[in-house]
Amino acid sequence: MDRPRAKRVLWSFLLLLLSPSASAESRLGTLSLRAAAKAQSRPPLLALAGTDFLLPCSCPEEEKSILIWQKNLSVVAQYDPEDDEQVVDGSFRNRTRLYYPAEKDNCSLLLRRASVKDEGNYSCYYKSERMKRIDVELLVAAQYTPQVESVPPESEGSTGPGVYRCQAAGGYPVGRLRWLLDDRPVNSTFTTRRSVRDHLYNLTSTVSVGVPEGAVLRCVVENPRLEGSVSALLNRPATHTSERDKEQQEQGLHLPMMAVAVVVCVVLILGSVVMHLLRRRQRSRYSAVSAPPPRAECPCLPKAFGVEQQCCTGARVA
Repeated sequence: MDRPRAKRVLWSFLLLLLSPSASAESRLGTLSLRAAAKAQSRPPLLALAGTDFLLPCSCPEEEKSILIWQKNLSVVAQYDPEDDEQVVDGSFRNRTRLYYPAEKDNCSLLLRRASVKDEGNYSCYYKSERMKRIDVELLVAAQYTPQVESVPPESEGSTGPGVYRCQAAGGYPVGRLRWLLDDRPVNSTFTTRRSVRDHLYNLTSTVSVGVPEGAVLRCVVENPRLEGSVSALLNRPATHTSERDKEQQEQGLHLPMMAVAVVVCVVLILGSVVMHLLRRRQRSRYSAVSAPPPRAECPCLPKAFGVEQQCCTGARVA
């Protein structure tokens, strides 16, 4: 067996003995291998699904021959200057980054795109003067997205309380769903369904309740690992309006009425002018028809041929 493979097998056997699930006492009797790798525990850490997360592991700034991150018995990431072959669990491949050896005192692990499947116990193993282990518990949370919709009645014209459904999708872990009508609780239950693909939960609840005009029906979802809550609203606006709304509506009506009045006045004025012009034209035509024709002018004939001068008599002079 070549040296790198033998070393890897030896490390796997040693890490199996040093893992948290291993017995504190060696099967050989008095020697406790766990004492050789003194563990340091940290409080649980919380990561949001879909985000990058840092698993911290501080190590002294000195020469270290090897660094291994494990989740239970699966290798998440490792650094071994004598072995270039990376034996990493497939679900973590191309999703991790080690800061060591670029940063001698930083053995932390960056986990990209955290998912529900990444939840669990992680161990950071490194060799200083002796083998040491730092345990980190990772918890994952995903926020729910609620939506409220009205369920149509089974028959047309049916009366009675309305039926409303709230669907909260994509959350983790199992949350709590409740209804509020104007901040008063409404008796309800909800069902849970877990997705096989991403292991996230979907919550569904249906209530039958009368929602008066102006009231607010709210679906509230709480996640035990996240502060606060998220909610979706069903708001039925009131039909009555306030005094200010009435004034605004009246002002809105006055403006069109004023515009109509102005247009009517302009039309009446233009109509009056047109009628006046038509009447003058008709009078002019009537006067031209009823007046007598003008008398033809009779020129004065010169005195000649022994005939006295005659003017405008209409007589013809021979």
